[in-house]
Amino acid sequence: MHLFFLVGSMRLFRIYGRKELLLRGPEVTIARSSCLVVASTLIIAGLMLSRSAGGVLTVCMLLPLLIALVAFTRSILAGIVTVVVVAIVLVIPLMIPLSSGEDISADTSLATYLGDRLLDDNDEETMLHGRAAAWDIFGDFPLFGSGLGTFNRAYPAYKTGRGPMLYFAHCDPLQWAAETGVSGTLVACAILVVFAGTVINGLLRLKDTFQKRLLLGAACACLGFLMHGIVDFPLQIPGVTVLFLATAAVCVLTASDRIGRREERDYTF
Repeated sequence: MHLFFLVGSMRLFRIYGRKELLLRGPEVTIARSSCLVVASTLIIAGLMLSRSAGGVLTVCMLLPLLIALVAFTRSILAGIVTVVVVAIVLVIPLMIPLSSGEDISADTSLATYLGDRLLDDNDEETMLHGRAAAWDIFGDFPLFGSGLGTFNRAYPAYKTGRGPMLYFAHCDPLQWAAETGVSGTLVACAILVVFAGTVINGLLRLKDTFQKRLLLGAACACLGFLMHGIVDFPLQIPGVTVLFLATAAVCVLTASDRIGRREERDYTF
């Protein structure tokens, strides 16, 4: 499936470069549809097979946001209408109290019920122990941290009571702060600020609608990785980190593309 998505993407960009920003015709439609179908299949399959509460909630929050942002690239009116429709279709039903039942108390909203079903007591306890240990490690090594990849070695000394044995803090920002200290945290914040500025600058200067929407999609994907990292440890997994960096590279390259800004007329190979 990944190979099929890659081939469709390469085909789309070959057409894109050859037709000089005129993304129309049956070839483009087939390439776009192929990428959309495979990407949607991957997302749905991931949601069905995943047991990660943070991942499921992140996708459910970012997908409506992405739809609304893409609508705003078409027109202000389309964006406003999309926001209203998304609120009616998704947000309002989640806030409506459910009828009390055997395992549902009175005045429990659908959002609360789903949250309780996705996040059990063991997950909450694990996150609390991991975050408390990360804070303690950061307090003992505030300047340079304990060293990258040392949380699992330092954690036993900070484990309290009968807490679980953890290899990750279940919070990427806190683990990064514990392992790199203030110096590493400042470097990471600087990188994120420059990255956000590059994306915003690209959205303001890009003239090509396709590239603007591609940038929005990639930026929302990066935001999803970071949001998920607040309640879990996705960026501690090498394969996920590589995917995050590749998506961030797509953001930077798209935002800096002079053709999309109409500052050049064609690709130069």
